[in-house]
Amino acid sequence: MRKINVYPLFGEHAIYTEILAFPPRQVQYMRVPTKGGEGYYKTKKLKEAASKLLGASKLPRMAFLPKIDADIIHSSRGILILNKMPWVIDIEHPFSFTHINQKLLKNRFTKWIIEKFLSSRYCKKIMPHCEASKNALIKYLNSKKIINKIEVLYPATHIIKNSTYNKK
Repeated sequence: MRKINVYPLFGEHAIYTEILAFPPRQVQYMRVPTKGGEGYYKTKKLKEAASKLLGASKLPRMAFLPKIDADIIHSSRGILILNKMPWVIDIEHPFSFTHINQKLLKNRFTKWIIEKFLSSRYCKKIMPHCEASKNALIKYLNSKKIINKIEVLYPATHIIKNSTYNKK
């Protein structure tokens, strides 16, 4: 079976470190983000400033990824993909789309943009981390447009064999 080339748009959270270190058998990640490194804090400040600007303009978190040579993009943390290619997204809570701004998710314009991207033909799957996340998505967004794309995917870790078990 051919491996699927996936472009990850992940942060440095332990969930994503685990996914990149132990990908599913059929998945090959195209690039693996490095922790820290040269220019990390410069880009972090730039991303934070862009996020504040988007939030002030009532726009949800969005990204266009140039020069993507992958079969699909795996986004996280509520970042909607502007590229016209297949993508999936995992999400903790709908507030992630709006920079953790609860009021912004109630804004009609902002909600419309989020729903437009999630219901697009390019968004293939919406993967909330648990049933509570799924229920929140259904509560805050127009679930009729996206319900068939929602599938709970619990974050998992690989099994560590512990040979030094203390019986006491």
